[in-house]
Amino acid sequence: MYRDDTEAALRRAEILEQELAQARAGAAATDAARARLTVLEDELAAVHQGLAASVRRAGELQTHLAALRRLTGGAHADDPLPRAPQRMWIGMLLAVVLTAALLMLFVTSLSVAGDALRLFRRDTTPHAPPAPPPPLTEREIPGFPASVDADAVLYAVFRDYPGARPVFIEATGVAVDGFVDLGAGTGHVFRLELRDTRGRAVWVALDAAGLARHDGPADPADAAGEMPLCTTRVLWDAALASGAPADATGSFDYDAADNDAPWTLELDTGERFRLGADCRARPDERDRVYNDFPDPEGLEL
Repeated sequence: MYRDDTEAALRRAEILEQELAQARAGAAATDAARARLTVLEDELAAVHQGLAASVRRAGELQTHLAALRRLTGGAHADDPLPRAPQRMWIGMLLAVVLTAALLMLFVTSLSVAGDALRLFRRDTTPHAPPAPPPPLTEREIPGFPASVDADAVLYAVFRDYPGARPVFIEATGVAVDGFVDLGAGTGHVFRLELRDTRGRAVWVALDAAGLARHDGPADPADAAGEMPLCTTRVLWDAALASGAPADATGSFDYDAADNDAPWTLELDTGERFRLGADCRARPDERDRVYNDFPDPEGLEL
């Protein structure tokens, strides 16, 4: 029985060494895994030392057992009964020692196997930060060019420039439902000037030919507004409440320099409405010209 238990313990030690080799191979990529492997090696060395001590102790017990047998064999050679209690006691002692050694091996193997499993399951791959969304193109605009949502275009452009502030916005041919036809021959267009987080000016234009962008030094005299902006639908609702006809189309202008009423809605009927940053119509009317949108070199429509 002792030999079988010892062989089982040795096989278990071989299994632990194989698992340790696997953990060593899987954890060689990181300093933390290598440090853990050192701990595992120390634990396995302790297991081997304990097993060696158990084997030595078992050998000593066998030597004592042989000596006792020699001492009792001469006086009671014909009567094995007096040797039975001694054999039982020695057998029980051997069983206790081997059981303790196997229990220590079992507990240690569970710890080593659990640590190795955690090393294999641990995700040590460095994760790159999420990439920003690709810049908007006309192909990604739903309905382009015949039926374009003006608000969706405006906010998609601002999505491409996080933290940017509006300076000037022009959107022509916008119907009450917020849609505009940018098809060839309509002459309708979106134009925006933004101030990005670097303090540079960004110009964006969209018409039937597609989307164009340009950036350059900003004019320090140009004012920049705040986000969020009013939507064209909300501005249309304010104009309708002030008497605008529902079957008209209009051109929206936004000028951040006008603190009182940065929005202007000019209808194809000739009527004109001024609207504040609070998206409400102003009762007074003032003639203003919003034709100062720059046409920088390289921004062709």
